[in-house]
Amino acid sequence: LLTNLAQLSLDDNQIVAIPPQVANLTALQVLRLDRNPILSPPSEISRTIVRPPLGDWDISIVMRFLRTLCDMPGDSVIVKSFGMLNFPIVCQGAPLLREIDLTDNRISEMPKYLYGLEFLRTLILDDNRLE
Repeated sequence: LLTNLAQLSLDDNQIVAIPPQVANLTALQVLRLDRNPILSPPSEISRTIVRPPLGDWDISIVMRFLRTLCDMPGDSVIVKSFGMLNFPIVCQGAPLLREIDLTDNRISEMPKYLYGLEFLRTLILDDNRLE
């Protein structure tokens, strides 16, 4: 579906999370999300959607993040090397998580909801900013 879609404009909506399935739009070159309360991808990733003075929009980092979410098994969140400041929102709504790997980001604290994930067996937070 929509395999030839090159531009997607969703400005001025109430979108809080870009569905990971957007990564399946392999021809997508322009993704507009202005004036939406986006929580996922986190702002440090979503703000990388930029339009240079001359040239095309760069959505490569957001698309890589969404592909990462699409490729994960249902009981794992593995998001490495994105410079995230916080745990991704997908962790909060997944009580059956068994594995979280957020290696090489900029996370400085663990959220309180993490302690309620009773099935969590593996938590990898190497190369972050935890104190």
